[in-house]
Amino acid sequence: MKASNPKQIAWEKAVLKHTKKSNLIFLETGRSRNPDWKDSDGNSTDFFPNLNTFLKIYSIDNDSENCTNYTTSEEYCRNFLPSEALNKMVFLNGDSETIIKNTNFLDTLDIVLLDSANEEDIIFKEFIAVLPKTSKDCLIIVDDAIFPAKKALKVISLLNSLNIFYEIEPAYPCGCMYVFLNSQQKENILCYVLKDSLEPTIFS
Repeated sequence: MKASNPKQIAWEKAVLKHTKKSNLIFLETGRSRNPDWKDSDGNSTDFFPNLNTFLKIYSIDNDSENCTNYTTSEEYCRNFLPSEALNKMVFLNGDSETIIKNTNFLDTLDIVLLDSANEEDIIFKEFIAVLPKTSKDCLIIVDDAIFPAKKALKVISLLNSLNIFYEIEPAYPCGCMYVFLNSQQKENILCYVLKDSLEPTIFS
């Protein structure tokens, strides 16, 4: 499946630039739920499972917003996605941080897309929670990272404080930020957080 909108093009660029292996394990927070949004939110749940390099897709959502004519976003996806994509899907429903912390993923995660609420605290908590669940080298994408969106603000602030390189890719309407992390960088981030170098309220 070819990228069909600016967000998908930005995601694909990040994946192709940093990830050469196949059989990738992917996790997304936030899920496709409305066909009318496909040109503004990228429809990640429709896009990533259709890439041949992806073996398994973990999809987390708390169904806090419009699910079109279906009761849940999972129900929508099960009616909308082709069977080949659904065979790769593992649907996890509920609070993203709690699910990430409490789920023993069968495989370590290679690529993560954080795209749930447009709240920097929530995305930051997801980012910290997911790091121990990732493979030796992992790509983490935060969608909607360009003003007026604010999802990536605290993640970017953390990376800046540790001099970890990241990239921001413009893509209508609010772009995305992505960072390719190795084991040492992930350890540095987690140690920094554990030392309470950031505002304690973030981790409440």
